[in-house]
Amino acid sequence: MRFGADMAVAVAAVTVGTAILLLLPAQISGAHLGDISNMDSPAFFPILSGAFLILSGIALGAQKAIQGPRDADRIAPFFESGIGIIRLLSIAALLVVYLFAIRMIGMVVSSMVLILVMAPMLNFRNLRVILPSALIFPFCVYVLFEKVLRILLPHGGIF
Repeated sequence: MRFGADMAVAVAAVTVGTAILLLLPAQISGAHLGDISNMDSPAFFPILSGAFLILSGIALGAQKAIQGPRDADRIAPFFESGIGIIRLLSIAALLVVYLFAIRMIGMVVSSMVLILVMAPMLNFRNLRVILPSALIFPFCVYVLFEKVLRILLPHGGIF
């Protein structure tokens, strides 16, 4: 069961990455794949993302093709119990709330809250890891994008 799902993810990643690269000139006027060498180009991150998706999909597909299906991969489907569906819908709802919260209170604070709330939903309850991650990771992302890469992130009422 897991083997087929992983192969589907690999195919989807390659497909989306290829679509990003093919649609680039239509989405960003004057953009072409040569812009990968110019970090100030608006096409730099879409090209980087598309290439990363393609490479990741190929790597996952190759690994699964070499490894083949294993008995350990034949687990009960996620949706057999109602708990799996409820958890999936809860995470989806939380991500929708997060999208609105980014604009209202800012990326850093809303990301901190997202990490704190979503970790237990994903059955991760180690507070020694969750709390520092929730405090440090959003600030690292902020510094990387705002200060190093000069890409503005959404700012809200708090931060």
